[in-house]
Amino acid sequence: MKGEFKIEPKWKRSSEEIWADHFEKLTSAANEQSREEKGIVVKGGFSHARSYALYYAAAAIIILLITPLVYTKNISAQRGEHLAHTLPDGSQVTINAQSELSYRPLLWYVSRDVKMEGEVLFKVKKGSDFIVKSDNGKVRVLGTTFNVISRDSRYEVTCIEGRVEVSAKTGEAERRRVIISGGEGVELKENEGLMNIPADEVVSSISWTSNNFYFTAVPLRVVLDEIARQYNVEIMLGTEEELVYTGNFSGSTSLEEVLEIVALPFSLKIEKRDKGYLLYREN
Repeated sequence: MKGEFKIEPKWKRSSEEIWADHFEKLTSAANEQSREEKGIVVKGGFSHARSYALYYAAAAIIILLITPLVYTKNISAQRGEHLAHTLPDGSQVTINAQSELSYRPLLWYVSRDVKMEGEVLFKVKKGSDFIVKSDNGKVRVLGTTFNVISRDSRYEVTCIEGRVEVSAKTGEAERRRVIISGGEGVELKENEGLMNIPADEVVSSISWTSNNFYFTAVPLRVVLDEIARQYNVEIMLGTEEELVYTGNFSGSTSLEEVLEIVALPFSLKIEKRDKGYLLYREN
């Protein structure tokens, strides 16, 4: 028609091309959303995965730094053995049979603390406070030689030289904390607190380090328990009597001889069994 005109576009797209382009945009958007949900891509910031990775890396570094500091060294003497050990500052300990000691080496110069159970002889180098903790109490020293027994409810501290402060967890309030000097000792008495030990018992309290054992008015059951530890054997007492023993023996003496020495004052019989020995009074 005259006067009509058409403006033709410079390029034309078919409906298939338009649909393909639209589908590609939808697919691309869906893929991007999926990646964001999975923490792979987040525009304008860190991905969730990267954030988690940094978090775990930081936690791992902290653990690596702290773990050595809280590392605890444990030393145990089995039945029938004594162990000698030198602490980081040069202080020395001798550990009796069936006893254990623990401390933190990397924190030693921050806090000279040890935990123990059983019996241990300490020779402490002078320096900052030296603390010995056990289930029954605590000993605080600066530099000295002393022996500690903490087995079940038994708690005994003897000072060979220097001075120590002993604290108990039970007993009368005024007898829960005492200071003793060289040649003095205390033991925890039920419902009483820390009571003085005779001087001769203080001297003999570390005889075990030279493989000699002295007992003064000690319950026979306690004596037999010590023999059992030193000889790594089971010993049973077949009487309910409260027998008290005073005497001594050498660790180099045979077990049978030691049992005879201990049984003689009470006229006890000795019977060897598969798992050890029985001491009993014949009817």
